[in-house]
Amino acid sequence: MMSWRLQPYFSASVQINYDKINLPDPYPDASIWLIGPKFDVTFNKNIFWATFVQYSSQRDNFSINTRLQSRFAPLSDLFVVYNDNYFTDNIFAPRVRSFNVKLTYWINI
Repeated sequence: MMSWRLQPYFSASVQINYDKINLPDPYPDASIWLIGPKFDVTFNKNIFWATFVQYSSQRDNFSINTRLQSRFAPLSDLFVVYNDNYFTDNIFAPRVRSFNVKLTYWINI
């Protein structure tokens, strides 16, 4: 894992995993790559943006997850999240896409 941080506004990291699996016959051997860069941006004390990109050779999948977070009160946040997954085996085609919104609000009774 390698990371870089420019305080207090930006951080980036990348994680790379490689697994070579040797199995006895009749089972096939496997070489699996998992690569995942991540980026975090802090615009101010109330707005944050995080993006995670990942490639997995085990499932022939490339995915992007990006999240915008707005903190409008203590312990109260609005999240806007976009997920995108692609097949990578023969063609770079969409697999699954989603757009999500989540609101959390602290009620102090």
